[in-house]
Amino acid sequence: MCEKGQHNTAVQPIGSVDSYPSASLHDNPLLYPGVRPGTSFLVDDELVFAVDVRAKEGALDYSIVSPDGTRAAIDEYLAVRGVACLESRIPILAYGANMCPASLKSKFTKIGRPDGLIVPTIYAQLKGHDIVWSGGPGANGNFIANLYTGPQTLETTVTIGINFLTQEQLLVMHATEMSYDLTTIEVTVEGVNIKALVYAGIDDILIRDGKPVAVDATNAIG
Repeated sequence: MCEKGQHNTAVQPIGSVDSYPSASLHDNPLLYPGVRPGTSFLVDDELVFAVDVRAKEGALDYSIVSPDGTRAAIDEYLAVRGVACLESRIPILAYGANMCPASLKSKFTKIGRPDGLIVPTIYAQLKGHDIVWSGGPGANGNFIANLYTGPQTLETTVTIGINFLTQEQLLVMHATEMSYDLTTIEVTVEGVNIKALVYAGIDDILIRDGKPVAVDATNAIG
């Protein structure tokens, strides 16, 4: 747990999870992969907070930022909530529904406690990859995305997320990702490299006109 103390946590959310519809929470598979904020974020039950990330001397500084500019270190917020701080959490790549606040709430509601619904998600860049549609359905018969690297993505950089999970949250995540194998990958956040776990699809990808089909909701360049 983060050390508790007298912290400035007078930060305000940028919205609720309902502002970011998901296939799972709203029972509509056509919403996949769901709506995600334009910035790194933290989900706390029904609320979504913006997170600002800055590199300082090779290390990363994470702050929750209110719409009015009020800031608080993310670990200060987590300390007041009595949950694990960022460095003690497990980083795992998010590139489909796991970048959607409503989807995260839907998954971790299963834990049955408020602390289980607190999930920081930090945006990162991954070179030489893109997010494409899988050639097979997910375990629940829904549409799913795949992380892809190949000749078409040599000049591509895609923005993905990193969910920072507790061990309990990771166990719940495993149960929802049966269509994937677990491996590791290195991504970049503000110029700093981070090694994270990643779910890699076990099915072939969708091919149309001889090319992989990118997921439109993905933010990719090149």
